[in-house]
Amino acid sequence: MNRLSKVFFIVVGAAALSSLPLTAMAERSTASIMHNVYDAIAYLLPLSLRDPGESTIWDRSLIDDKLRTLDTAADALKHHGGEEEQEFQYLARSFDELTTDVHKAFSNEWPEFAYFSMMDLVQHCVACHSRLAAPSQSLFGQRLNARKHTRELPPRDIVKHYIAVRQFDAALRSIEKILMDPGLHPIEADYNSLMIDYLNVAVAAKRSPETARNFLRRYLARPDLPFYLSRRIEFWIASLIDFSDELAAKPSLETAKAIFYAADDLSRGPGNRVRAVHDITAASIVRSYLSGSSKRKARALGEAYYILGVIALRTLEPKSAVPEMELLLAASIKADPKGTHAVESYALLEEYGYVHEDRLAAVSTSQTLIDMNALRTMIEQE
Repeated sequence: MNRLSKVFFIVVGAAALSSLPLTAMAERSTASIMHNVYDAIAYLLPLSLRDPGESTIWDRSLIDDKLRTLDTAADALKHHGGEEEQEFQYLARSFDELTTDVHKAFSNEWPEFAYFSMMDLVQHCVACHSRLAAPSQSLFGQRLNARKHTRELPPRDIVKHYIAVRQFDAALRSIEKILMDPGLHPIEADYNSLMIDYLNVAVAAKRSPETARNFLRRYLARPDLPFYLSRRIEFWIASLIDFSDELAAKPSLETAKAIFYAADDLSRGPGNRVRAVHDITAASIVRSYLSGSSKRKARALGEAYYILGVIALRTLEPKSAVPEMELLLAASIKADPKGTHAVESYALLEEYGYVHEDRLAAVSTSQTLIDMNALRTMIEQE
């Protein structure tokens, strides 16, 4: 089976998630917007893999129709979030930029660029849908499992698509299968951040620390597990037990802060993931806190986004399609430019931030997604 056929089967599974007909986006909820996005991706991604010489008039008409769907979705997302939802506004602008890339790819008939730009849209869905707890979509899982051709796809690509459409149970099972494969050494799995992906889905998206504990106990039985990973996993299991009540309780920023700052002293080694359960738990509580209906004060918003930005930097795997750490730290500055964390957030953006492969410290002109000049002005104004 060629690459076009493989991608077609898995993406059509994503489109099957929605039983709604395409409309002019009369209903502006994020869910309805994303249903239409899935439908557009289901058609555009397979077409992005075609040789330009195979294009037909039918293809061009279909492409134009689905590009209009993405444009409408991008516009709806930009107007969906409230003024206080800084991260959502940045994510919506990021999605808008991705749709612009898709337009450029298809209009210039660059098949490889078109394919990668479409996969960036899928990654954008993953970045958003792994942030908060939400019910799984059983219909998608059933239909995807029925399509035997998806087994030929790389296992991690299947995981991405499960997460993109909130099929969290299937995502966890897929990651477990990958991690328990005797051919994948635990050190390589650790290097590839597979366990971080698992914890993020189980704790943040699924809100099931018990599921994570049960699997980690199974994983400890691997005879090839090195000492440092055994020690880390045992600590994770203890932390998951300790934080179960906090995850189940009403979200509190003070609770999240206590867990987040407790993680600072857990390791002297750079990049050590021993703090992963602390960070993912704290991030999950912060996001639940932010998703509440009450309007948050500037100081609380600034600190909440700062915590999420630092966690994205030190624990979560970077995603090139969506600069999460950069968007969060920018949101922290914009929410409270004179707050405790504004200057540090800006410094972290300069030191570690990238957007579209451009290092933010080296950008001399205003950038469309993150305007460093404007952020600098905010923190320096008297």
